[in-house]
Amino acid sequence: MTMIARFIEAVDRGLTTFTLANQHRGVFHFISNVIDGARFFYCAHSYDENDAIFFNPESKYELAVIVANRDFYFFDTYTFDRYNGKNESDYEINRVCWFDDYVSQLHGYYKTTALKSYLDSIEATKTEDSAVIEEAKEKARNCILDGKPFSLTCDVKLTGTDAIAIMVGYASIVDVCRSYFEKDKVHWEYVKSLKVLVEDYMFNNRSTVVEDWEMRMAEALTSIDAKTVTIVGENNGLVAESKMETEKILRNLKNKDAFSALEFPTEKTGRDFIKAIGLSDSGWRSGFN
Repeated sequence: MTMIARFIEAVDRGLTTFTLANQHRGVFHFISNVIDGARFFYCAHSYDENDAIFFNPESKYELAVIVANRDFYFFDTYTFDRYNGKNESDYEINRVCWFDDYVSQLHGYYKTTALKSYLDSIEATKTEDSAVIEEAKEKARNCILDGKPFSLTCDVKLTGTDAIAIMVGYASIVDVCRSYFEKDKVHWEYVKSLKVLVEDYMFNNRSTVVEDWEMRMAEALTSIDAKTVTIVGENNGLVAESKMETEKILRNLKNKDAFSALEFPTEKTGRDFIKAIGLSDSGWRSGFN
C-alpha cells in the first residue's frame, strides 16, 4: 500500500495520532487537532522511530493533511510520494486532492464563473474618454482578425488561507470572490465598460475597426494549416515573391504595420525582396503595408 492509502486507512479507523513507517525513508509521526469541524494533521519525519523530535511539536511538525467531510487534502508531497507514479493505485481517488490542485480549481472558478457573475451584476459606466475608446477599437480589431471572442483576464488573489476557509465551510467561495471584486469595484466597472465597447465594435460597428479586405486576408491566414506561405509583393509594376510566416503576416495586419527585412526567413532574403519591388531598405522597416 502507498503512504496515502495507509494514511487514509488509519484515519478511517478513527486514529488521530499515529506513526507510519517507510522502509527506505524512516518514520512519519502524525498528530492532529480539529478546527471548524475539519481535522488538521501535522507531520514530523525521522529515520529513527525513537527520535525525540516527536515530542517537540512547536518546531518540528508541519501541516501535512486536512480531512474535511471525509475528503483528504494533501499538502506534503514528500511524505506521500506525490511524484513516484504509484499514488493512484490503491485508494479512493474521489476522496483525495492535492491542496495546490484544489487552489487551482478555486482560481479557475474565480477567473471564469465568479468574474462573469460579478460583471453581470454591475453597471457599465459610459465613457467618452478617447483613450478607452481607442483601446476598445484595438482589442475589437485583434479579436475580429484572430477569429476569437473577446476574453477578460483576472489577477487571482485567492490565498491558501482563503482556500482552507472555503474547504472547511467557514466561508463560501461566492462570498470570498465577491469580497475581492468589491475591493476593486472601480476597476471592474471600467473593465465592464471596456467589454461593452469592444463587443459593440465587434458585432455592431465592425466596419469602423476593420476593412473587408483585412477580414478576408485574416480568414485566409487562420484557415490554412501552414506555418509559412508565399507572399507576392507588387509596386509600380515590379513583382517579387518570398516566403513568410503566417503569424508574422497576421501580426502586421492587426497592427497596420510594415514588414521588416528581419521578418523574412533571412534578413538578406527580406532586403532582396524589398529591393526587388523598388522600396527602400535603408531603415529597419520597408515602406509597404
